[in-house]
Amino acid sequence: MHDLAVQRAVLKRLDHYDEVIWDKHINIPEQYEKPDALLHSPKHYWVALEYERWRKEDKRIYLSFMNHARALIKRHYSGVYYLFDRESDLVFYQTLFAAQAWPEYTYHRQTGNITPTGTHFQPDAIECLRDCFLFIHEPHSHTLDSP
Repeated sequence: MHDLAVQRAVLKRLDHYDEVIWDKHINIPEQYEKPDALLHSPKHYWVALEYERWRKEDKRIYLSFMNHARALIKRHYSGVYYLFDRESDLVFYQTLFAAQAWPEYTYHRQTGNITPTGTHFQPDAIECLRDCFLFIHEPHSHTLDSP
């Protein structure tokens, strides 16, 4: 269902982009988690797309924010669209995003554990970083149950 939601979101925006790279084909350094898709604008910039069908734990959300912040700082892409099925999830993510400091975490690939580093990232220390994130409610009708 997640992949279908991502595909639907991309198709909905295809008029504004001239290339799509799906997560399995994205080549960015190993330490970065891959977004669900990358969209290329004819204006010569890339946008990452993240589709959130349900709310994750705070630590996973902050890990995602930091991953995108690092990729933006390294200019792997120029913006991030966070898309949400439910408006309540969008509001929750925006609330965490608005914090003056984001707690930093380490993801351990072998175990899947996420542990706090004890440090905080200051998103406002990076000029215009917050402007690169866009949170979008993406309601859609669930037609799978329809005849």
